Amino acid sequence: MRKALSVKAIEAFKPKVKRYEVHDLLCPGFSLRVFPTGRKVFTVKYRYGLTQRRLPLGVHPRISLAEARNKALEALRLVDEGIDPAARRRQIGMSVESICGDFIRQYARPRNRSWKEAERILQREFVAVHGQRDIREIKRHDILELMDGAIERGAAYQANRIHSNLRKLFNWCMERGIVDVSPVMGTKPPTREQARDRVLTDDEIRKLLRVCAEDAYPFRQFVPLLLATAQRRGDQCIHA
Repeated sequence: MRKALSVKAIEAFKPKVKRYEVHDLLCPGFSLRVFPTGRKVFTVKYRYGLTQRRLPLGVHPRISLAEARNKALEALRLVDEGIDPAARRRQIGMSVESICGDFIRQYARPRNRSWKEAERILQREFVAVHGQRDIREIKRHDILELMDGAIERGAAYQANRIHSNLRKLFNWCMERGIVDVSPVMGTKPPTREQARDRVLTDDEIRKLLRVCAEDAYPFRQFVPLLLATAQRRGDQCIHA
């Protein structure tokens, strides 16, 4: 489909059973891809050497039509100068390490109190293995290998945490137009978790309080408070 893209026209495009593409009449190579989920992604197609390539520009409405069209024109200008815009983008921060850092700073930290745990898991399980790779080159088998590795070393629940954090990371990447499709899509948490009903007996509580009373800060002060309020450690806020 070919059409002069406008804000009104973009809003009117509805998802179909299969993904479809609308080519802009005002900027050759510039187009909008509409996915069955309703997601709309701006892209630009260009020929570099003998190869035709596609560069994602961003997801509507996170990026405006004017911004996306300007990005497309800039990419085409680079091609005219003999520069591959996809390679240029990789050079300025498309590594797994760089994108994970952006994800933590821009998404996880402002929204999630447990962002440090997410950062730890991504750094240890993902960045340590694939840190210098282009994140757009990560495939489903790479994700499965990370989860399988955790299971093989006896960390079955950790495999679930890997799955959860990578799913959030790549969903964020899709929203920002960094990747077209998440490699986590179609996978499931590998381990079925069971709720834990373990509680301390009265005798265990007495022994715990006795040990804490003989200990120094912070256990003597805070463990009894945690027991009395039934709160998690991270939920406690002590004011002087």
